[in-house]
Amino acid sequence: MRRQWLLVIAFLVAMGLLSTLSAQSSAPEAPQDYATIAGEIKESIRQRHAAFLRGDREAYRQFITEKCYFVGAGGVDMAAEQLAGMKPAVGEKREIEIGSDISVQAYGPTAIATYLQNKKHIYGNQTLSVPVGVADTYIRKDGRWLLVLHAEMNILAKRVPVKVDPAIYKAYVGQYEWGPGFVDTVQLSGNKLMALLTGEEKADEFFPVSETTFFAADDEDDGLITFVKDASGKVTHYVYRAHGQDIIAKKIK
Repeated sequence: MRRQWLLVIAFLVAMGLLSTLSAQSSAPEAPQDYATIAGEIKESIRQRHAAFLRGDREAYRQFITEKCYFVGAGGVDMAAEQLAGMKPAVGEKREIEIGSDISVQAYGPTAIATYLQNKKHIYGNQTLSVPVGVADTYIRKDGRWLLVLHAEMNILAKRVPVKVDPAIYKAYVGQYEWGPGFVDTVQLSGNKLMALLTGEEKADEFFPVSETTFFAADDEDDGLITFVKDASGKVTHYVYRAHGQDIIAKKIK
């Protein structure tokens, strides 16, 4: 539950693609120094994003391969699907901010660029910002770096705990079963509410966002844990909500 595999899967897909695409590329070119490679890829990113913001499919097509993959929270698209969905913005203004610390690593005719990206949707004086971490994989062909894989991972806003009376934690202590053989043991450590999942070696601290709802700082799924009581005030279970889905953990002890 507490792991995100998006970029791992993306890199595995990339590795499978690279051997095929390398065979399709032109003859090996003379080695380039790092500064040259990084500069070319950064300029490619800038121009590709500019084409995207204009909704210019033909210009965008010049920076990607025909078998390029786009991986994100919404799933996986091929190049054709990405291009088909591209169009000029209507009724909104779009901007893409790229972090200045783009990291580029080259492996012969292959290169990987990682960076932070903030896509803005502007509606009059209102702005919706979508920050993501990006991993781009490129292959060099015919003197250019072409994108073969674009993978995005959402950057979640940092939650801030609120102050509550630690005396309320006592009611939450116990064991909560997610399913046969998988139990979350909730316990006290001084004035802290801690939880140890089956298979984990280290307990996570539960931080309150209210008197009944908590989060774990190390939970990469960014879920919320809400304890539920019956009519008599006894805790019967908690609900773990992440990615719009609920897991009910029944209190068994």
